[in-house]
This record gives sequence, structure tokens and C-alpha cells, in this order.
Amino acid sequence: YLNPRVDKIVCVSNAVKQYLISRNVPPSKLTTIYKGHDVSWYQETKINQALSDFPIPADAFVVGFVGNIRPVKGVATLIRALQYIPETTNIHFLIIGDIRDVEVKKMIADPAVASRVYFAGYKKNAPALMSRFNVFVMPSVAREGLPRALLEAMAQQIPPIVSDVGGMPEIVTSGENGFIVPPRDPKKLAETILFLYNNPERCKKLGENAKNRIEKDFNIHKTVEQTIALFDQLA
Repeated sequence: YLNPRVDKIVCVSNAVKQYLISRNVPPSKLTTIYKGHDVSWYQETKINQALSDFPIPADAFVVGFVGNIRPVKGVATLIRALQYIPETTNIHFLIIGDIRDVEVKKMIADPAVASRVYFAGYKKNAPALMSRFNVFVMPSVAREGLPRALLEAMAQQIPPIVSDVGGMPEIVTSGENGFIVPPRDPKKLAETILFLYNNPERCKKLGENAKNRIEKDFNIHKTVEQTIALFDQLA
């Protein structure tokens, strides 16, 4: 990044931009261009896959996560939220991604976790499986630019719950198109999940607003236009 021949660095969020500034990269070299998406990309993948492949009731309220399960992703916090969610609720977790977090691997052995959390491993069709989520959670604890999985979920009208980390608050407006919670706070995360579980109409509305947010402000056309404009400026 400090190579003097580098004229511009594209940051996927303002949070990344601020981080690079803190690492003494000149602000004049930095520009933010968000990773745009198109909701039409998910029309074919939105198969509303039945959960018959997973040990989850068909009528369950599914809380989902997608990503490489490293400590920084905060999946351990998501699992700890279970202790604040009554077993009488029909809430189940579906976690998609390779497990690279030793702490999470240990948690899997807990029967209380195994009965309500399903680890699907890496799935090539993760965006399609997302369509069965009622809520998407990205509980990262640090170093988060702007997760692709978050954009994919919102594009499919799935309301997100994200931690107040990195660039995620730049796309999620708490109470409008999702919720922002403190990192490493399983109780607050559980309370937010329960709120959406108990308020299906609000959950639906947040999902609609999430999709609109992608269409309006994070669409691929803006990304293309801004990238071409950057190349024109450099040329």
C-alpha cells in the first residue's frame, strides 16, 4: 500500500479507508467504492430450499450465518446467544462455512448447542440456502470491511443483525433495514433475535427495506460507474 507507484487504492468501505489512513497511507490515494450487487442475480438462486437436508423443523424461524468461521467473525458470540433464547421457541441456527475457530469446534460437542445449531460446512450454493433464513446475523468482533454475505442476504430481502464493526454500519441503519448490536454481546444479540421472532410483520418490513437499500445505494451499476470514473481520472 505504501509503494510510491500506487496512485489509487479502492476501499470497500469508509472503515477500510480510515484504517489505511491510520497506517499512514495518504488520504489522497484512497477512494471508497462499495461492492455493488443486483437483486436480479438472486432470482434464480432463490429456491427457498426446504430444510429437509438439515435437522431443522420446516416451520422453524431460521437464524443464519455465512462466512469463513474464524475467531474474528464472532460465531462464538452467536452460539452463546442461545443461552438467552428459551428452548420453547422454534428458533434454530443454520451456520454455513468452514470452521476455523477452535472455540467454535469445542462448542459443537455441547448437546444443548447441537440440538438447535446446524453446521452445514462450506456450501457452493450458500446464497440459495440463504433464501430460507428469516434473519441473517454477522456478529464480527473486528476487522470487517463490508461482508459479501451481508449484501447477498439483504438483496434477498433478509433482515440483518450486525455488530457495530467495520463497514457494516455504513449499510445497515438500525431499526430501519436491520439492527446493529455491540460486538461480543450475546445477550443483546439474543434480545434482538427474539424481537424479530416475536414481531413477524416488523421482520418482514425490515427485510423489504434491506432489499431497497441494495437496489438504491449498493447496486452494481453505481459500482461500475464509479470504477470507470476512477479509471478516467487516472488516465
